[in-house]
Amino acid sequence: MFTEKTKQAASFLYNGRAVSLVPAQMEQTAAGIFEYTLPDGLTAVLEIAEPAPGAREQKLRFEHRGSGNSGTLTRIAALDAAEALQTDLVWESLAGDSCGKDSFAPLKRTLEADGSFRTEPRFGRPSDTTGFPFFDLSFNGRAAVFGIGWGGQWFAEIGRSGTEARVTVGLAEAETFLYPGERITAPTVLWLEEADIGAARRSFRRLLFDRFSPKDRNGGYIKLPIAFSCYDRYHDDPVWASVDGQKECADVAAACGMDTLWLDAAWFKGKFPNGVGNFSYAPGFPDGVGEVSGYAHQKGLRFILWFEPERANCYSETCAEHPEDVIVPDSHGSVNCLVNIGNERTRRRVTDLLKARIRDGKLDIYRQDYNISPAGYWRSADEPGRRGMTEIRFVEGYREMWDELLAEFPGILIDNCASGGRRLDLESLRRSAPLWRSDTGCFPVTDEHRGHTWSQNQILALTRYLPYHACGAWDAAPYRVRSAASGGLCCDFDYRAPDFCPEKIKPLTDELRRLQKYWAGDFYPLTEPTNDETVWAAWQLALGDAGAVYAFRRDRCEQASFTAHLNGIDETKTYEVTLTDEAMQKTTRRISGGALKALTIVCNAPQTSAVIEYRAE
Repeated sequence: MFTEKTKQAASFLYNGRAVSLVPAQMEQTAAGIFEYTLPDGLTAVLEIAEPAPGAREQKLRFEHRGSGNSGTLTRIAALDAAEALQTDLVWESLAGDSCGKDSFAPLKRTLEADGSFRTEPRFGRPSDTTGFPFFDLSFNGRAAVFGIGWGGQWFAEIGRSGTEARVTVGLAEAETFLYPGERITAPTVLWLEEADIGAARRSFRRLLFDRFSPKDRNGGYIKLPIAFSCYDRYHDDPVWASVDGQKECADVAAACGMDTLWLDAAWFKGKFPNGVGNFSYAPGFPDGVGEVSGYAHQKGLRFILWFEPERANCYSETCAEHPEDVIVPDSHGSVNCLVNIGNERTRRRVTDLLKARIRDGKLDIYRQDYNISPAGYWRSADEPGRRGMTEIRFVEGYREMWDELLAEFPGILIDNCASGGRRLDLESLRRSAPLWRSDTGCFPVTDEHRGHTWSQNQILALTRYLPYHACGAWDAAPYRVRSAASGGLCCDFDYRAPDFCPEKIKPLTDELRRLQKYWAGDFYPLTEPTNDETVWAAWQLALGDAGAVYAFRRDRCEQASFTAHLNGIDETKTYEVTLTDEAMQKTTRRISGGALKALTIVCNAPQTSAVIEYRAE
């Protein structure tokens, strides 16, 4: 779909005139590089790659090679392509993160007649509430999955006109000229085509694993942490927020079988949120966090530390010492300033500061949060006639900063957080992994806050596309831990409670570690995401001749059994199947592949779970 070089691939308006970019009509300057130069020297450069069979990656940038200012660029579309249409056009995607029951809820629209619709996130973060930068299109008996790489305000328009389907992806708010020698980038667009939507999603996720995700020090798949934090529970406690308190947490993490100590926003002067923008240490860490990190490493743990370099409280050290580096609020009442890392001098100062903190703290995982809606700040800082340039430079800036950190510290993992999962675009995920997919994990389960159900839904939805994501659990009930775990987990357990028992938690962390490898396999949703508490939720992970099934009998579900129709099972083989119930009791048996394909799972009470592991003999 949308790959013929003799057809339009991208477009833009130049001084109000439509310019169509057709690779076959452009000058090819290198393999996969096509250029189109306007009379005044503005050059559009289109890069096209085929990272896997049936896949295409497309990038668009502009370079001004003229002697004066360029004309005005608007409606910059990094993908603008059409295909013949013989059937209805079906679009599927997810809602963005809104820290609630609708975070990443599935969306679907069918265009049966002429028309179009537009999606985009709200307020500047790429997966915030009203937009999600991954979507599917199905028509003509085929399916394609698309990913958008832009950490700002993108747009996507899907339409049909007569016998033609069209998809357009670009910058939502750009109306700018370029100075001589200046260059800008537009969104990356990646898409992959298969015969059906399930196969397309699995192939796309595999492609992201292999080509569009960070790697460990040896170039392999990264290992998400099974971490201990307690930040949301104890962040105001001065004993917890100290070197000795964190050493105690490291002892607990090791005793529980976890592999990572997670120190969130409590290490700096003023703490969160008032101290954001301060990089001096809080009283509990007079000499920094190196002693904590060293102690964690002695315990065999990795160490995570939280930062938020793109935001600063108006009364912080950043704003007092470097006022030229921040964009002040565009409305009364806000105490947040945006640190303008699109400015090269500012980015250099911030990057050097982060390098020093990472080096001194001996970090294994650098956690970057982003609790600010940037669009209003960007627009207020744009020069006259250059709407969108502050955003473009900002997005380019944080990518460059992350690239430099990854180069400086080989093997370090960047945790991508943005008030939860509001920066989940392709280019961000290329450099990072979201260890906190939604701030729904910041609260315990209540009648109003159905965090366990919402986590199940988020796993069922996000794993359509994303290779990596994780979140947190507030208590050690197997049902709730399994609901949150997806290759990794952050545990916010109350380790000071009288009945807290690491020996009871260790079987759960052992299970998580044993099943981690399967998240690198194929993901099959066995149920659909829903907030209905009267049903089962389930999914399958398949890796070669082995795999695992997670099954949940929800809170008000009356059906004690669920039949899981499994995928990738060889009926001619015999399988060893182990079921671990809510009490962490195991039952193992040998069954035929035919029986395994339609496996009946029993949970005798509501809000209980089962994990089934299988392998061919």
